[in-house]
Amino acid sequence: MFLLRNEFRALLDQLPQQEGVMVLLASTTGLRRSELIALKWEDIDFKSLEIRVNKSWVRGELGETKTAASAKPLPLHAAVAVALQKWKLSISYGRPKDFLFPSVRKNGSTRVWPDMVLRRVVRPAAARAGIQGKIIGWHTFRHSAGTNLRSFWSGM
Repeated sequence: MFLLRNEFRALLDQLPQQEGVMVLLASTTGLRRSELIALKWEDIDFKSLEIRVNKSWVRGELGETKTAASAKPLPLHAAVAVALQKWKLSISYGRPKDFLFPSVRKNGSTRVWPDMVLRRVVRPAAARAGIQGKIIGWHTFRHSAGTNLRSFWSGM
């Protein structure tokens, strides 16, 4: 399951800033959910436009990535970097060791709970965006990254 470009744009238009940046980052990098929520600001290199993926969050624990191949730097699109910088400026948790997507309820000491983000924010936004017949999950965004990239290259 994946989102088409027009569906992706419609979804982003319906999301608040934090969730929009999460979906944008997941959809443009193909990061696994566990890698996405484990990211800290120190993992983002705005100068070289890279994300250093070196950990994951699984079963309430910060640990290794799922595979050795996952633990490699990923390119960061300039537009996504701008969205991340705006997000960083809008929150109180922008220090290097802070999570990119912190739990405000827990005063930034941990990351958001991705299943709650899906259930309470992303899926209702998808419904408002008119996306029908698709069950949206974090893996949807991982699939969308690959599918849309293949679509881009086949159109050249």
